[in-house]
Amino acid sequence: MKNAGRTDAVPELARALGRAVATIIDRAQVPAGTRILLIPAPSSQRSVQRRGYVPAELLVRQVEHELNRSVALHRRKVRVKTHHILSLEKENIYQRLIRPNTAGQKTLGASARAQRMEGAMRVSPRASVAGALCIVCDDVMTTGATVSEASRALRQAGARVLGTACVAAVSMQKNLDEGALMIHPD
Repeated sequence: MKNAGRTDAVPELARALGRAVATIIDRAQVPAGTRILLIPAPSSQRSVQRRGYVPAELLVRQVEHELNRSVALHRRKVRVKTHHILSLEKENIYQRLIRPNTAGQKTLGASARAQRMEGAMRVSPRASVAGALCIVCDDVMTTGATVSEASRALRQAGARVLGTACVAAVSMQKNLDEGALMIHPD
């Protein structure tokens, strides 16, 4: 879906993401009448131009549609709403994420990815998320640097992050980087 333009896979992948989001909502024991913001991880401008879409946003919009129709959330009067409010800072896009003649994030270990992402995201100045309950959503988690940075930006804006959800996680071997995060999709 992400790199081959297979947007026809979005409904199936969104079902998996939706189960993860529903689990976070259940574990958070949010009260009836609560609205939860689903925050898709942003993509770089270069990626959006190449693909024509933001993978996490496509998935999250489908999740919003499906969860708001679900009996379980309806009974609890819990609603979810997609908010595309995170962006990569222009300075960081050029200086950290899209440096010419580099292979990008794919060749980096966990600590190098975390360094590259540090301070790279911000919440739109027009968005008011103070006190809002949020779940950060991404398509693939490799080291956790993207969702960690997204959570940091949301917390800095006053939001309460209930958790993060993704469709897939990549297992990294420690020899890639001393600080590599081992992820096991149990």
